[in-house]
Amino acid sequence: MSDLRGAATRGVRWSALSQFVRQALLITTTLLLSRLVGPAGFGLISMALTVTGFLELFRDPGTGAAVVQRRELSPALLSTIFWINLGAGLACAAVVIVGAPLAAAFYREPALTPVLRALAPGFVLGGLGVVPQALLQRAVAFRALAGVELASSLAGAGVAVALALAGAGVWSLVAQSLVTTALATPLAWLASRWRPALVFDRGAAAAVSGFSTGLVGFNLVNYFARNADYLLIGRFLGPTSLGLYTLAYRLMFYPIQTLGQVGARVLFPVFSQVDDAARFGQIFLRLSALLFFLAAPVYVGLGALADPLVAAVLGSQWAPVAPLLVILAPVGLFQVLTNATGLIYQARGRTDLMLAWGVGSSAVMMAAFALGLPFGITGVATAYALSMLLLAYPVFKLPFRLIGLLVVDLLRAVGPGALCAAALLVTLLGLRALLAALPPLALLAVALPVGALVYLVLSWRLNREPVVECLRLAGLPTPPTAGPAAPRPLAGP
Repeated sequence: MSDLRGAATRGVRWSALSQFVRQALLITTTLLLSRLVGPAGFGLISMALTVTGFLELFRDPGTGAAVVQRRELSPALLSTIFWINLGAGLACAAVVIVGAPLAAAFYREPALTPVLRALAPGFVLGGLGVVPQALLQRAVAFRALAGVELASSLAGAGVAVALALAGAGVWSLVAQSLVTTALATPLAWLASRWRPALVFDRGAAAAVSGFSTGLVGFNLVNYFARNADYLLIGRFLGPTSLGLYTLAYRLMFYPIQTLGQVGARVLFPVFSQVDDAARFGQIFLRLSALLFFLAAPVYVGLGALADPLVAAVLGSQWAPVAPLLVILAPVGLFQVLTNATGLIYQARGRTDLMLAWGVGSSAVMMAAFALGLPFGITGVATAYALSMLLLAYPVFKLPFRLIGLLVVDLLRAVGPGALCAAALLVTLLGLRALLAALPPLALLAVALPVGALVYLVLSWRLNREPVVECLRLAGLPTPPTAGPAAPRPLAGP
């Protein structure tokens, strides 16, 4: 157990480093490209990625997660999974090439056809990398995985910015996607040192089919729920509106992706080896408190300072993004917690329940998007927030039954962090009112450091445990938390 704990702790450090650097790079690149490409270009690539994202679900039909989750792996099983993913990648690429005009007709955007066809090779490249990347995650080899991701992301961002500066428009965003995948796959092969054999074992494939089928089913349903807004806006409101909505959603989603992937990558293999439900629940609550502590200042800042942030960083052409950020910021903070519930279903092997929940919640979300569409992108964002409010209780209640937790346990775990976040919100809104006469950049230069200081001081007084956990995971000295005894580390059973 101590070996697993140590590996998981190191994994958190390297995965966190990778994700934070990658997301900082993505945010910086996105903000820069937004000025160079404009809302219409972002809308066009969003249409394309909505189509390719759907097919990505078939390119890896849950087999990567199965490699991480299974207690025992055979060489025949790994090779079989590799050939499944390669075949799926080739099939998806063919579907995109042939079906691109149909997608363009749906969106009533002829320029979408060449963009989709240019993205097709990414399916094959991605299929080649599923097993090597899953093996690195299973081995908690996050130092190697961090190197793969950082190198590929940096290369993709560099190519995209260079092309955008040269006037390539939407093609700079296409190149970013292809270059990132094209470099990540060979680097993962070098890091994992695993090589497939010319073996396809139907029995081995059937051994993971139950896990994969439930996971793929959930991902399909969840995909439509999470992309129905993109589909509806792109189809009925056009690429410019979709570009504005896409940028707001990306800014909301980047922190979720960063924190969620750190938790999922490191703790999924740990959770899969923890048999004690009580210990599982303790780790989950500690993870939730830590994620909330890290995410709260980001989303409170986005919501409270949306107008000066957009004016200073994006410019006047992106002004409609500000009210969207105000609406989506609390949604993002909530989803930081809800995304972690997927770990419970997967680690407990109950992807069938995960699928059932996905069907019900997706129906609610898609209905909300349809109702909000007549009111434009602001109406869609508002409908998104209201659907999350409606689902707030059952999204936790159902998976918590698998590990013996109550929703009130989660409220207790994140309660101190919520008090600190509320104080930060009041502070930032007060500073914004007092400094309203300043230019947006000057206002941000004062409000952001003052807000950060207030949040950290309050957290140290009221919510010290996640602060100490961050210091511990970073390898820094850790003073004792309040209470009779310091808790056990998060990363490990």
